[in-house]
Amino acid sequence: MSRTSTTPARLRPPLATALFARRTWKEFAFIWTALPVAMLELCYLSFAFLLGLIAALSYVGISIAEAFAAGSRKLGTLSIRLARHQLGLEIADPPSPSAGATDADWATRMRGLATSRTIGFPLLHLPLAVLSWAGSTIVLALGAGLSTEWLVQLLGPGRVQIFGYVADTPLMHVVFTVAGVLILLFVWPAVNRGLAEFHGNVIARMLGRTPAEERIIELTNSRRVAVTDADATLRRIERDLHDGAQARLVGLAMSLGDAHERLARGDDPETVVALVESARTAATSTLAELRDLAKGIHPPVLDAGLEAALASVAAGSPVPVELDCRIAGRPSAVIETIAYFSVLELLGNVVKHSGAGRADVSVVQRGDRLVVAVADDGRGGAHVAFRDESGSGTGLAGLTGRARSVDGTLAVESPAGGPTRVTIELPMVVA
Repeated sequence: MSRTSTTPARLRPPLATALFARRTWKEFAFIWTALPVAMLELCYLSFAFLLGLIAALSYVGISIAEAFAAGSRKLGTLSIRLARHQLGLEIADPPSPSAGATDADWATRMRGLATSRTIGFPLLHLPLAVLSWAGSTIVLALGAGLSTEWLVQLLGPGRVQIFGYVADTPLMHVVFTVAGVLILLFVWPAVNRGLAEFHGNVIARMLGRTPAEERIIELTNSRRVAVTDADATLRRIERDLHDGAQARLVGLAMSLGDAHERLARGDDPETVVALVESARTAATSTLAELRDLAKGIHPPVLDAGLEAALASVAAGSPVPVELDCRIAGRPSAVIETIAYFSVLELLGNVVKHSGAGRADVSVVQRGDRLVVAVADDGRGGAHVAFRDESGSGTGLAGLTGRARSVDGTLAVESPAGGPTRVTIELPMVVA
């Protein structure tokens, strides 16, 4: 199951060169930008609260409260996007508020728009933004001041005093300069990074999706994919029956009807026999077509169990396949079907795209979960490409949607140059 990540997507620069790294200054820009945003959020919340108190007893007051709650949520999204862009944090937008609620159900809408996190965030954000801004700016100013103290002495009269110490000798000038350079090179980048990352993590925790919200969204999307997949399967079966078996059965009925009429008229028996033979051939073809259609729903090879079915697939693969199957019990029929077709498609991908010389298929039961893994020594570079957030798509995206429809997961490890390993985890039993 996916979770909101708060880990920077880019690698941290080495501390010795962090002062000159682009990311360090993006973090500093985030700290400076977050301060006015936090001020705007708190001013907006205060104004909304006062206006809400004035109109609290009227229906207009309820509408105003909803409008300002929605605006507060939009401002929170601004902080999320700022952390995403400047810090490289992967923070998902909060789930959309409850839709379809009636006017009488305004409390439900308000719960969706103005959660405790949305309301409480501006109250915490401004002190946090001030702390981050002050901490980073003061340390930077201290380092810059110490390292350039000698320049100030050269350009103008007077003495520079820092923390009660006066640089009035060459040794003190050297000490101040070295201390300033060390602060700029090592102390300030570390302080700046720590404050920025802490600030970003607070935004992620308070405004990003909680694990429960992620779970709800994931289940909703997986059920949508399952319904869409089932609908597509039904339409395919309907089309195949209409264009194939139904047309053959109509032809069969016409042939038998013609034979019946010819027998009734006493026509040549050989002609009648030919019509009956044609009808028999059509019936045989129709049965074969219906049998092939049924295989797409539940392959007969699974009647002997998943291990036997996969052994048959491995034996017929153009690429050498080593199968390791360790299952104590038998999974549900739905799980067996998903596992079978997933391995079938993954091995097909190995043959068509990977350029691999061999593949390994592992099917292992771990408690109440079935772990299916297909690995190859090909060129790698495989990835899951969804058409949209719902999880729809083809290839690996389709397999991901199929796994999610039964509360399963799919993970891909495929660096450029290979090897590739796709792991699918499914429940043994579908409730």
